[in-house]
Amino acid sequence: MFFKDKWVTIVLLCLMISGIWLRTFIYGDLNLSIGNMDTASYIESSKAPAFSMESFSGRRLFTTNLLYKVANDPQGCPLQVVSDPAEGKEGDRAVQPCFDTIVLLQNWLSIFGWCLLAWTTARWITNPLYKILVVILILAFGFTPQIAERDSVLAPESLSISLFSIIIALLQEITLLTTSADQNTPFRKSGFLIPLWFLIFVLWVFIRDVHLYAFVVTVVLILPLLFIQKFRKPFYIPAVLVFSIILFIFGNITSHNSTRWQPSITHAFTDYIDPHPARVEFFHKLGMPRDRSSQEYEVWFQDKALGAYSRFLISHPGFLISTIFEASYFKSGFIQPYFRTPEVMYRKTLLVIGEALHPETYAVYVIDFLLLTAICYTAVKSRQPKTYGMAWLAIWLFLYLAISLLLSFFGDTNGTGRHIFPSVEGFRLFGWIYLVVMIDLAASRIPNRQRTDGADLLAEEQFLPGHP
Repeated sequence: MFFKDKWVTIVLLCLMISGIWLRTFIYGDLNLSIGNMDTASYIESSKAPAFSMESFSGRRLFTTNLLYKVANDPQGCPLQVVSDPAEGKEGDRAVQPCFDTIVLLQNWLSIFGWCLLAWTTARWITNPLYKILVVILILAFGFTPQIAERDSVLAPESLSISLFSIIIALLQEITLLTTSADQNTPFRKSGFLIPLWFLIFVLWVFIRDVHLYAFVVTVVLILPLLFIQKFRKPFYIPAVLVFSIILFIFGNITSHNSTRWQPSITHAFTDYIDPHPARVEFFHKLGMPRDRSSQEYEVWFQDKALGAYSRFLISHPGFLISTIFEASYFKSGFIQPYFRTPEVMYRKTLLVIGEALHPETYAVYVIDFLLLTAICYTAVKSRQPKTYGMAWLAIWLFLYLAISLLLSFFGDTNGTGRHIFPSVEGFRLFGWIYLVVMIDLAASRIPNRQRTDGADLLAEEQFLPGHP
């Protein structure tokens, strides 16, 4: 009887154990790592005191500074293997003292994050077969080379996408538990998860500057909840709102005071503005000095360049659209270029599976938008707490991914593919999750529809001629 009632849970656990086993052994030793041309800057930046302003406003951000402190001893922790794909220097991974700790953490965070996301998503799927399907899809998505091989690279992309999967998993659990809960105690089951989620959320935000805009999306989507007594009465929602606003302001101040944004804006000016006299003239009208070598230009660049570039992007939608469609980054395969993988026996097969789960097409964004509108329409139509929660999370995820993708793409023309990688993969993941969610919602309504149709048919028959 126990196995009859729990067979789905047993199958899901077996799938996860199998996935973890394959992920752990198929890509070789989890201690193997390789650096890239930016790794040295993370090591150097990590020398700042952990919770000092320098750790937030330095060359790199707080969370990576915290992580790379285990390897900021140049004598005891030499960076032995560095790859430079731009120069055709692709190497082999190696077990490097101190860096083995970093890369081991990256690998296990990735494994844990994808398993947690698969489990929490399956929990809210009704149909047993779709529960199994969504677990297979999410684990395969995270464990194929397009994602998994990034965990061996000493760069922030692995940490960024792994923590993001944990954030989405926890936020999904909080949102659906809360919306489905009793009117008087909406946070009885999810209240303990909120501080944990927010702590991980903050650590994730302070990996890359673009993550700061997740605070903005969170604030915008929380504000309407304050009009609902169920969410306004407990302190959790107002607390998240206030802390999000404070940390967004703090993050913007430290980012502006740092040296992180100057190279990015310089690259954007060089590639997007300087070759076009009309665009250059636009910036002159905004006060940009004509002499780039002058002290006046340095002052203007430090104080006004970010704002002027933002105004340029907002006022030139044609430039935005044409640049997006002329580039191929939005449909890139993102196969890591940093190291060779002779020890991975089934890599070609894994890549083929990965190509199916990480489709290299602009259609992903169209499908995601259609799924977003479908889940929102379903929520409004059904008025079910569960679908309201799913729609809220879908809007949060879609808005953040869209903002981060555009800011990453137009924010720096150097290393564009690496910068937009987490956002593009987020859109691809969005499609798989909400495709299964919508199929499950549709399937769960079929029995009710059949009963309703039968009742309507009986009622109609009562008015047919000759009916007794």
